[in-house]
Amino acid sequence: MFTRSRKLHSPRKHALALGLGALLGLSLAQPALGWTVEEAAAPYKGSELKVGIAFVPVMEGLLPLMEEFGKVTGIDVKIE
Repeated sequence: MFTRSRKLHSPRKHALALGLGALLGLSLAQPALGWTVEEAAAPYKGSELKVGIAFVPVMEGLLPLMEEFGKVTGIDVKIE
C-alpha cells in the first residue's frame, strides 16, 4: 500500500499564528481586569510585526483585522 508523506508544519509557525490570532482577538475585545490592549501594547508602539501567511480564503478574511490591530496598538503588521 502506498502512503503519501505529508509535510509537517513547523511548531514555530503554529505558535506565531496562534499568537497573532490571540493578539487580534484581544485588540478587538472589551477592556478586562482594568487594562486595555492599548496600554498593554504601549511598549511596542511603533514596532513592526512581520507575518508570513498563505493566502487562502480564511486568511483573507483576517486582513481587515490585521489593519485594525495596527490602528489600535500602533504596531505595524507587514504580511510576507
